[in-house]
Amino acid sequence: AERSLSSFDQRHRFNNNFSYEFPIGERRKYFANARPFIQELIAGWNLDGSYNLNSGQPLTARLLGNVSNNSGTGATASERPDSTGVSPSLPGDQRTTLRFFNTLAFAIPQPGKFGNAGRNTITGPGSNLLNLSLRKSFRLDENNRRADLSWSISNALNHPNWGGVSTVVNALNFGPVSYTHLRAHETVLD
Repeated sequence: AERSLSSFDQRHRFNNNFSYEFPIGERRKYFANARPFIQELIAGWNLDGSYNLNSGQPLTARLLGNVSNNSGTGATASERPDSTGVSPSLPGDQRTTLRFFNTLAFAIPQPGKFGNAGRNTITGPGSNLLNLSLRKSFRLDENNRRADLSWSISNALNHPNWGGVSTVVNALNFGPVSYTHLRAHETVLD
């Protein structure tokens, strides 16, 4: 019953960090001969970011409470449901926030019997996340005092990244996603 995928198994994992300095200003491709005041405004901008594209980690269907009480620990521990033989995976176009996996793949076992569903049989939600940051440092005076401006965007693609899939078979909320990571903007002036 314990032979399964590791709880940290991810089939695909792509993580990338990048940084780009715009070619604007003195000794650069664009506006190299602009006035110093103009160069101070438009030169020195940097775009930094990270892109993560990952498949989901496996989840385990569970049974809580004393519904079957097949080991005498149902009131204080979780147990496994029965596998119905149906695959818990749903095609991507059938996954929704209300039904992330096929809930018909699991059933409550008969009282006094252990469930036969293995662990980590549900593939959890993956992530598709692009974070960006635009920043610039402005020189304020001859003493080299500076002001830094940065603007950050989390989840710039505004792609829904689901989490908190409910895998408790005997719960009212069996199968849906409980939260989605949202996009956030932030402007910082140091």
